Amino acid sequence: MVIKEYEAAQKELDDYEKQTDDLEQSCDRLLDYFVRFFIYHILYFVVLGPFTFIILRIFETKELMINMGFYGISRSYLMQTSQWLSLIIPLYLHIFDNEKGQLSQTMLIVALVQVLLRCMIVAVRYATTVSSTLKIQQERILTRSELESEWITSGWMEIKPVLLDKEIKSCMIRNEVENVFFKIKFFSKVSNEVRNKLLDYNFSRESTYDMKKERQMYKQYQKIFLQESNKQTLKSSKRSEKHIIQVGDDQSIRLTQLEAPNKEDLYTLYPGRLVFRELFLKSKHFVNSYTLIHFIPLRLIQSILPLIIEFQEDQAAENVDKISQKYYNQTFWIYNILLLYFNTFIWSLNIYFLAIGNQDMKRRLVAMYQCEANLEPNRYKIKEKYRNFTLINYFDAKSLLSWMDMRMMYLDMGQRFFVRFKAFATIYLIFYSLVGGLFLAWYFVLYEQHNIQFSLILTVGLDLIIVFLILYELFNVGAKINSISNNHLLRLSEIKSIMQRILQEWDYSITSQETRDALLNNTYRDAFLYFQYKIEDVGEKYGKRMIKQSMSVIDSIQERLQKEIQFNPITILGIPLNMTIINAIRTSFISLVFAMINFKLKII
Repeated sequence: MVIKEYEAAQKELDDYEKQTDDLEQSCDRLLDYFVRFFIYHILYFVVLGPFTFIILRIFETKELMINMGFYGISRSYLMQTSQWLSLIIPLYLHIFDNEKGQLSQTMLIVALVQVLLRCMIVAVRYATTVSSTLKIQQERILTRSELESEWITSGWMEIKPVLLDKEIKSCMIRNEVENVFFKIKFFSKVSNEVRNKLLDYNFSRESTYDMKKERQMYKQYQKIFLQESNKQTLKSSKRSEKHIIQVGDDQSIRLTQLEAPNKEDLYTLYPGRLVFRELFLKSKHFVNSYTLIHFIPLRLIQSILPLIIEFQEDQAAENVDKISQKYYNQTFWIYNILLLYFNTFIWSLNIYFLAIGNQDMKRRLVAMYQCEANLEPNRYKIKEKYRNFTLINYFDAKSLLSWMDMRMMYLDMGQRFFVRFKAFATIYLIFYSLVGGLFLAWYFVLYEQHNIQFSLILTVGLDLIIVFLILYELFNVGAKINSISNNHLLRLSEIKSIMQRILQEWDYSITSQETRDALLNNTYRDAFLYFQYKIEDVGEKYGKRMIKQSMSVIDSIQERLQKEIQFNPITILGIPLNMTIINAIRTSFISLVFAMINFKLKII
């Protein structure tokens, strides 16, 4: 029966393994792909635009050109062509039609910087795409859905259950997690709806998934769950047989997690792959999503500022003829309007990808809090918003090992996207550090020798502030992910202490109803309830052996976690992120701000 239950799942794993390349092979050729696609996109956006097809067709297939949006009538092609026109026209106007010097360099310099970053970001995307997918793109024209599966937004940040299943299978293969061993028991009662999701491998294919609806339902459930759980005190927290709350006249919600589990609830082994899928989807509800529209107003204001400053400077010069000639010039407005569109859109797009890297990091942090909540028997120790995460049966050695697998997979999921986010952060960190260095050199040393346009200084300064704030937040979240492993070690130590206490008291209290009735904590109540069933089925001797097995498993998990902390932290430029580094960055920034203020005002 067990073999039949997992034959279909194992076949899917085998089929997917044949169709995908190991990501490490793609990473080995990352630099080659990056340089190649970077040159292609520089040619397109800065030089030839849609005419790039004529040259690249010598080296590449027509299908790849269409999939890249370099040829054919498609949304990507039209969008990229409009971006090329909005840059190339001002560029040619500045070179060939600026004898009177009426066209400012500021917006053009900003545009060239942003297109350089844009080409790097796109090149990173192709460099981190697995070789088999690139080969397919060279051989045939991909459908819209196939292209979207490789995009960061639809392919990862807003991933649907069907595509998520494929990512999970790939992650299991990379980390050598066997589907037949990946099983989890819970200490909580599971609702029938959730139970169906966790036992049916075809559930995601046969049902529709509406992320907005799921988020609304989850937040409603979470709000009611917290209200009801907060009503309980330590002494009155015994679980009821049924916990149903009337929400409206014709709607009620059953809070199964506040109900006492029965034998079937405690004994059911849920496929770890499906448990992981549902918990991963749930973690998305805890992080606010970024959209491109969030950044467009900010950049639009920032792009208009140079024009306002330029107009004020012209007015201050009091040259009426020059002002009239300049602002009634058709070329002036074509130049600035096109650059305004280009800078607003491309900057917003670039910063959006950096911001969703931050969003992805926050989602991984939520997953780590989730892993902590899965092991915490005292639900009052958990932050309220994570309190309704299900408690796993930590007396079951298989469940503990599967918890370790889940934790490992949370950090490894979407590896190619995570590599992209790290590459984006690295590119921005290096590039803007150089820009910041030049800015500070001008501010402290070269201010009097080099008279640079104020509009350019203001634009660069605002850019530096926005980018470094996003990078700081990203690094801060990464440091929290690295440090939370210590919390996991603490949770495991506490569970081991509970097991030792139960083992110590086993001989004269495990079968005592009087002892069980006197217990205050659900931790021990759950243990007594679970082992009461186990003693009935297999005897006291086997129950003791189960606890000893779980304690041995905890030792191995703790050793593994300690190695993870030491050798596999989240890094940027090879530097492990930790709170010491974050505090140093914070202190350095405050010192720099004070030094800049003091340099101008001569306070000290």
